[in-house]
Amino acid sequence: MKSNAKQDIDTAAEKAKEAIDNSDLPEDVKTKAKDAVEKAKEAAKQAIDNATTDADVNTEKKLVNKR
Repeated sequence: MKSNAKQDIDTAAEKAKEAIDNSDLPEDVKTKAKDAVEKAKEAAKQAIDNATTDADVNTEKKLVNKR
């Protein structure tokens, strides 16, 4: 369950980074946005590692999809 959740988070983060790259934002803004995505991804993975139940894992996955 946790490894699948982490893969889902990786996929969501890559999609977010692609959307940022494909935007018309200035490069410095893109860099900051992608850094924020990376930090959120790592925080979500840590929360999944700390989760003690499948329900906790699912809750974190839902939160990531809202970010």
